[in-house]
Amino acid sequence: ITKVASLSSADGAGDVINYTITVANAGNVTLTGVVLTDEFAKDYAYSSGDADSDQQLDVTETWVYTASHTVTQAEMDAGTDLVNTAVADTDQTAPEQASATTTIAQAPDL
Repeated sequence: ITKVASLSSADGAGDVINYTITVANAGNVTLTGVVLTDEFAKDYAYSSGDADSDQQLDVTETWVYTASHTVTQAEMDAGTDLVNTAVADTDQTAPEQASATTTIAQAPDL
């Protein structure tokens, strides 16, 4: 599993961070019961990859998901990096995770 953020740094509330999450079968057996969770960007969507539409992550197959998060004023005020972690799990594997970090760039000024 990998996760990439479109922004490495956010400098204002309302900035939208787009995420690309890829889940690849690097093993030698078909994976079933694929479950992706992402607590930070809950509105993720399957984009592509299940070539035969069987809902099984076949050997060498890679599924791509997209998600987004809109930076809030509370997040800007806190100034803490936004660390977004996605977790992929299947019936045959232990859960694996990947994170993407976006820095909050505060610029206080009068």
